[in-house]
Amino acid sequence: NNQRYSDEKFVAEGGMKRISQVYDHLTKRNVAMARLIKRASQELYDPFIREAHLTALLTHPNIIPVYDVGIGPMGAPFFTMELKDGDSLKKIIYELKSGNKKYTQAFSQEVLLNIFLKVCDAIAYSHSHKVIHLDLKPGNIQVGSFGEVLVCDWGLGKIVGTKDYDSFDGLLFNPDFLNNVTQGG
Repeated sequence: NNQRYSDEKFVAEGGMKRISQVYDHLTKRNVAMARLIKRASQELYDPFIREAHLTALLTHPNIIPVYDVGIGPMGAPFFTMELKDGDSLKKIIYELKSGNKKYTQAFSQEVLLNIFLKVCDAIAYSHSHKVIHLDLKPGNIQVGSFGEVLVCDWGLGKIVGTKDYDSFDGLLFNPDFLNNVTQGG
């Protein structure tokens, strides 16, 4: 079998994406794979690939790393990224409000403040690259089992400014190149 990814397991589905856990035979590890939902039109292909490229350029310990971008066997785009055990900050907040002892013991005010600071670090880094997230919310922040914090879902991200860059990275950070796509929904 020449297929790089196998053993797909559903993780989540949102706006235009479906996230699955897949096994990457090249790196011998499980990764998260993002694909457009089945009913998505081809007009969403470019914004989807743009999200993958934008996220891949933001290399920071608190921003989800992208490993691969490609076109699947049926011609639809996909990208893979780090697979994190843990919960979204949205779930953590819900469980804390519900009084779940497991969460109240694990997430003291000090721990929550550290999560907040890591999110601030990620956003400060993206802003230093003239990228704004535009969909920052607890549901787009993953907190790993060992305190890792990752800002995810950069699909609505925009580049601000007008400076042109000479390198490939500069081209991808050029607002005229990336901001010509309007997200649906």
